[in-house]
Amino acid sequence: MGKQTFPSPIGEVAWANVVEPKQNMFNATDYNWDIALVFPDHVAQKVIEKVMEEVDAAVKSNMITEADVAKPTFKLPYQPSLKKDENGNKVPNEGHTTIKFKRKTKVLNRRTNEYDAKEPATFFDATPTKIAPVDLGFGSKVKVFFRPYCYNKGSQGIALSLEAIQIQELVQKANGFEIESLEGGYVAEQAADDALLAALND
Repeated sequence: MGKQTFPSPIGEVAWANVVEPKQNMFNATDYNWDIALVFPDHVAQKVIEKVMEEVDAAVKSNMITEADVAKPTFKLPYQPSLKKDENGNKVPNEGHTTIKFKRKTKVLNRRTNEYDAKEPATFFDATPTKIAPVDLGFGSKVKVFFRPYCYNKGSQGIALSLEAIQIQELVQKANGFEIESLEGGYVAEQAADDALLAALND
């Protein structure tokens, strides 16, 4: 149960921490790589079907119960998508679902009872050729390979383990701001010298 890896449809990146892992806000020593993809509802259903198959298998194996799944606290890796309106407010993105995939940076070795470090997800370009991990900006289009698994320690739910990423369309990750030139402002000495030389050579 939970050992098979599946390909997702191609989705649009909402956010991604796939090169540098992100700290768990509830546990300062826990870090994960993660990515959220947006799909049209009917496309997302292909992933959700795999989620529910894994949930059914976990119920049949008595790992969790149907009552557990029915609880509002049972965690699922998908939710209705949101987008920002012209005022920057988050509003429903009608007809779309956001699905989260994550990869732990360490995993408990049950034989040694110690944690073993894990590598980031494997990256491929469209050909597919294996490539180095790439920062994925908002709007990048990718396919991911994932492994669903249920858990019942601490909390109960199902997660999608991120195994690999194939990039169809790369959007560079923005630094969050743009700098424009200021008319009549300070110019570094070297730049000023270059400008003067250019003027003299005209």
